Amino acid sequence: MPSRSNHRLVLVVSATGSTAAVTTTLGSLGVPEVAPPLARHLAALADPAGGASTPGATTVSTPGRAEAPGRAEARTAGDDTGRASPSATARRILGGAPERVETVNEALRSLAGGPPLLAYWAHPTLARDLRGWCGLIDDAGWEALAVLAWETPQHCVSSAGSPIAAAELLAGWELGNRRLLAALAGRTAAVVELTGGPGGPGGPGGPGGPGGPGGLRGPGGSSAAHDADLSPASVAALATLIGMPSPRGRTRSTRAGPTSTSPPGDGPADGSPAEDRSLGVVLPAQVELSETLRSLSGAHRALVLPELAPRSAWAEALDRAADRARRSALETVEAWRYGALRGEHADVLWRALWQTSDQLAQVVAGCSPAPAIPPYGLDATSDVHGYQAWITEHEAAPGEPGSAAANDPRLAAGPLVSVVVPVYKADLSLLDAALSSVRRQTYDRWELCLCDDGSDDPALSAALAAYGAADPRVKVTALPTNSGISAATNAALALASGEWVAFLDQDDELAAGALGAVATAVLDEPSADLVYTDDDKIDRNGRRFGPQFKPDWSPDLLLSMCYFSHLVAMRRSLVDEVGGLRSAFDGGQDWDLALRVSERARSVAHVPEILYHWRAVPGSAALDSSSKPWAYEAARRALVDALERRGEPGTVDHHPRFRGLYHVRREVVGQPMVSIVIPFRDGAGMLQRCVDSLVADPGHDAVELLLVDNGSTEPEMAALLERLSGDDRVTVVEDGRPFNWAALNNRAVECSSGDMVLTLNNDITARSPGWLREMVGHAQRPGIGAVGARLLYPDGRVQHVGAVIGLGGIVAHPMRGLPGDHPGYMGFAAVVRNWSAVTGACLLTRRSVLEEMGGFDEALAVAFNDVDFCLRMVEAGYRIVTTPLAEMVHAESSTRGFTGYGRDIVPFVRRWADWLRGEDPMFSPHLSRLDARCVVRLADEEARWNSLQQRLAPSSPSSASA
Repeated sequence: MPSRSNHRLVLVVSATGSTAAVTTTLGSLGVPEVAPPLARHLAALADPAGGASTPGATTVSTPGRAEAPGRAEARTAGDDTGRASPSATARRILGGAPERVETVNEALRSLAGGPPLLAYWAHPTLARDLRGWCGLIDDAGWEALAVLAWETPQHCVSSAGSPIAAAELLAGWELGNRRLLAALAGRTAAVVELTGGPGGPGGPGGPGGPGGPGGLRGPGGSSAAHDADLSPASVAALATLIGMPSPRGRTRSTRAGPTSTSPPGDGPADGSPAEDRSLGVVLPAQVELSETLRSLSGAHRALVLPELAPRSAWAEALDRAADRARRSALETVEAWRYGALRGEHADVLWRALWQTSDQLAQVVAGCSPAPAIPPYGLDATSDVHGYQAWITEHEAAPGEPGSAAANDPRLAAGPLVSVVVPVYKADLSLLDAALSSVRRQTYDRWELCLCDDGSDDPALSAALAAYGAADPRVKVTALPTNSGISAATNAALALASGEWVAFLDQDDELAAGALGAVATAVLDEPSADLVYTDDDKIDRNGRRFGPQFKPDWSPDLLLSMCYFSHLVAMRRSLVDEVGGLRSAFDGGQDWDLALRVSERARSVAHVPEILYHWRAVPGSAALDSSSKPWAYEAARRALVDALERRGEPGTVDHHPRFRGLYHVRREVVGQPMVSIVIPFRDGAGMLQRCVDSLVADPGHDAVELLLVDNGSTEPEMAALLERLSGDDRVTVVEDGRPFNWAALNNRAVECSSGDMVLTLNNDITARSPGWLREMVGHAQRPGIGAVGARLLYPDGRVQHVGAVIGLGGIVAHPMRGLPGDHPGYMGFAAVVRNWSAVTGACLLTRRSVLEEMGGFDEALAVAFNDVDFCLRMVEAGYRIVTTPLAEMVHAESSTRGFTGYGRDIVPFVRRWADWLRGEDPMFSPHLSRLDARCVVRLADEEARWNSLQQRLAPSSPSSASA
């Protein structure tokens, strides 16, 4: 390697693309970024289509490394020092294009003699190009110093959204790091460990995976790049490497505050090895490679490639299977797009995608230890970077959501809103931020009512007096002694003269358009007596995170969690009518008031915009759910009181694992008979398991089973039916017509005698004790049309907790694939709540409702008949509910598969076009309709969504029979 000179380039490379912490640190050491012409060609080298060399075309002329074919000839064409000329090397790398070669040479000449320069390596899996780039710099007389930024394989696993994604991430991590070590062997380098977040979507195996569409993201492309940080030892190593003094505290951490927590497997912040907490999918070969990289951490004169075990067969097989699966899926999509499969397009496409998933699953199962299910991945609440992108798109300067309402001429005579704030020993800076957020409102018909709850703080008293003196709309009172939050809130309410009251905590903030949006909602819906909005959290520095995008009015969800949260506004007359807040429920006083007011409200309105910022500081409930343990018992008592007040028998339990979530167990009144209808064809073992599980511990004894035989031929099934027919509870219904799920269930109902009907697939097995009692307790309620269960895949992942209209294009299950012990987005997978539809694989309804709806629509033979039934009930005024206390295992479509699925798309889409074009009220317009994990919906989704809708839309009336 040439001797050290001022002609130095620092190459930052990473197997995951997460380099932000390294580049920030180098910037603090005085290392500027490389000039744009050089950066452009660096990017071009990473793009084979842009003229990158073929493998083996070049190597680096460093002692100890073999020369590639053609190297000797290049030396004879070089200068008299024996070094190849920059032009010769550049010509080989850039494909011989003279203008591109000259651009590189000009850039090199213009930068010679300056300080060290910083370049990113955005695509480290193309190791041949990294070698070629190093050779180009060497031959130009520069010194190319390398910084290899690496993360543990556990980081990759913790960022995966599914077992398949975890497998691909690990395979890419292993491949990328091996290639980087090979490319940098013998070169002066530093190996630094990123101690922050995981590789994220930009890592190998993310969208496209290694070598696939999308590849690896460069600096800033990884969602975790801004969460990573470097230890002091790594900073010192970088300073030593480039010959610069230590920044002595000038280095600024890129860690993103309290939300940047270390995932399982992270080393401590000082870079020292941590206890190995590797997950089951981390293979010995990957552990060995990770340990090697850790041992190399620090500055080195020469990076030596150690002897490593061969790359795992599992990772190699995954690469091959993933490539085959991607090619197959892409070919199918292309054929679909150009109309080659027009007649059965949906059926063929779905079949290809299922085959893709099966191929990868088989590789994982056959080549690796039985993996633990990895974390599900980020959703809208936990994806900090995705939410920042949403804020940028959705709240573009200068306005905030709701600010457009200021232009509504009706607001000139809109309702007066009294903002009520109880105050107790407040942090004056945060109190000022809260009150200033009221004064900044774009809607000016407000008043601010403050009550000091006996703080005995002269500085606070003076501040409150100053607020009152500065603005006549600010009213201040004080209690002589500390009396609790309900008493203080009621005292502030006594000052209010507004038609509406809104509640604000002393350290939270309102969005600028919050009150205007509330006023607009009241004008749009005059019968509304309660309005709630979406909210997020905000730290002391003003950084926002943790959005809560809520569904529209869901009465059952409000009995499971206080999902209203903030901002809540209520009609003042109704608050007075229910008696205001009650001190007996302090800690759960807001929830108690919301329950009482919602019971009497003519309607409840939801403004689906982030209009309230909940302050998250140490000791607050926003940051630590265990900070106020007494509040959880107060909330439970408020729920018990609500059931008693409504005359609805039941009990209320804390969720056994998740604070702030509750289970309301409804008592069954009387002994209603339940007819369980199970269509089947053959599969005796499956049906036997299903029936055995149903009768083991249903918690409700008034049951009859109607087994609908749709043309079984196996002798095993004949023997099973003969045995089951001896049970008085079992009736076998013969129906050999072509399979039509709706018709089979309608026929069985005609033969049944139950007060309620439960449709059930034969691949279902009951898992939770008392499952039927829980469903019947809800189904007997007059306003409930259908009750669904929580269904799990055999491996424990969530298959169904409800259905969302429009998700996936038509209808799909949110949080599908979620680990079974995870509460899901906002806890929605762990509580009773309302949805727009549930799956007919396990659906309970009253016979009277089924008859009122005219049964299931037999025109939808295979798919969407259950969703169609639910939507008809919703339009008739019924609610749909699911309960996690009825938990079943569902080996989905084990008997019939998805045959005939495509034929039902057109009539369903035609019938429910308005629902599909709109937004499901039980979801949120800010959550993705293309990703079941409840991630934020960004602007680039709209084009893909519209394209999907155009392809699904029937092209002509005749297509309805396709």
